[in-house]
Formats: sequence, C-alpha cells, structure tokens
Amino acid sequence: MNNTRIGSQPSKCSRSDVQGEISDAFRTDQPASGVWIVELNRRGQPGSEASAMIFGEFFPNPGGRPFTSKTLAMIGTGTAFYVEALGSAVLVLVILCTTDERNGSRPGPLTAATIGLTITMLISLLAPFTMAGFNPARDFAPRVFSTLVGWGRISFATNGSGWLTVYIVGPIEGGQFGGILYRLFFRRLYASSPAAS
Repeated sequence: MNNTRIGSQPSKCSRSDVQGEISDAFRTDQPASGVWIVELNRRGQPGSEASAMIFGEFFPNPGGRPFTSKTLAMIGTGTAFYVEALGSAVLVLVILCTTDERNGSRPGPLTAATIGLTITMLISLLAPFTMAGFNPARDFAPRVFSTLVGWGRISFATNGSGWLTVYIVGPIEGGQFGGILYRLFFRRLYASSPAAS
C-alpha cells in the first residue's frame, strides 16, 4: 500500500497489497501503513486496553491510546457512574414519552428517528467520558469475551470496580430513574390531556 496516504483514496491498491498489510500487522508490533488494526500479540499487557475497547467500555474514553496514570485520574468512578446513569435516564425517558399514545405531541411515524437522534446526541455528548454504553448487556458479554480471548484481567481491572458500578449498575439505576420521572410527571400529564380521551 505504498501508493496510499492516510485520509486519501488509494490510487493503486491490489488485493494482495491489502492481504500483505493485514498479515504484517499480525506478525509485527506496528500497525500497517497507519491503518489501526488490533495488535494481537500485545493482548493482556499494560496498555492493551486501547485495543480491548473494541469489546467493552472504559472511562475515560481511551480513544485508541493506552491509559496513563494522568488519563485515569481525569474521571473518577463516581463521575463516570453519573454520566452513564444520566444518559440512560434521558434515553428511557425519551423512549417512554415518544411511544406513549396519549402524548398528543408524540412524533408518530418519526418515533424511531427521534429515539435514534436522541442516542446520537447522547453518544456525541457523553462518549468522550465513558464511551456511552447505556446498556449492561452491550458491555458485559463483550468484556467477558475479551477476557477469554487474551486480554485477561485488563478487561476488568483497568477501571477497578467501574466495570460493575459504571457499566452495569449505572445504566440500570439511570433507566429506573428515567422511568420514575415518566410515571410521576409525564404519564399523569398525558392522562389528563385532551388527546388521551
């Protein structure tokens, strides 16, 4: 792939060039030609959370780089818990409000788009902090898988107990809080609106 530049279209790239670059990435410690490929021979070593993030979430978002002690000190477990709980609460609240048929201002045929745009906005705002998991199943099963295929304790030890408190308990508590807000305020409001009759 000598004829390519990062961020540009390949000018002359054959299938054998691509296969060669990929096989080189698996045999050496360096990614091929600036293309980020998981370095399989470094799994489980300090810094391998940068590649383990393709399976599970970490805080702060490593952005493809290994953590340093300075990076890990940027966001504490409590802040990360709050971010995940807040994102889950907003998401559940939007889902419940947009799907309630008594809601006279619900988006109707645009309900899916409204929920999708909410997820997009939440990820845009919160992913730099916690990678915006919002779903315990989306984090836990892939985290277990990464542990079994070579990352070992890195998957669970990098953020201490954060894998449990931030990515499992946080979304569950946040979702419940969003549901409580809906029941206390919005459901009552929709039940008393003229559209409900």
